[in-house]
Amino acid sequence: MEKTENTPVIANSEIVEQVNSIDLDNVLDGFIATKRSNNTKRAYARDIGDLFTYLGCKNTSELGDIQFHDLVVRIQGYLEECTEYDESTRRPINHLQLIEKRIRYRAFSST
Repeated sequence: MEKTENTPVIANSEIVEQVNSIDLDNVLDGFIATKRSNNTKRAYARDIGDLFTYLGCKNTSELGDIQFHDLVVRIQGYLEECTEYDESTRRPINHLQLIEKRIRYRAFSST
C-alpha cells in the first residue's frame, strides 16, 4: 500500500495502547525496590515473576485484558499447580510456601 499524506503509519488506538502499557518487569522492579531485604526481593521477584509467566502477560495491557473473575480462577489454578501433596494423606506438604505466595501477591496487588 502506498503511503499518502493522510494515511497514518500507526493507528491512534495502537499509540494509546503503547503509551498506556508498561512492561511488567519494570513494574515488578519498581515494587521490589521498595523492599529492604535481599531475600525478600528475591522471593517477590521469583513468585510474582513466575505468576506473570504463568498468566502469559508481559505488560500491563495484557494483564488488564484478563477479566477479574478469570484472573482469580487462573491464580487459583496456578497455586493448585504449585501445591505438593503427601502421597499417603493427600494433604499439602508445602502449605507455608503457598501462604507466603498469597501474601506476596496480595502485597503486590495492593500497591
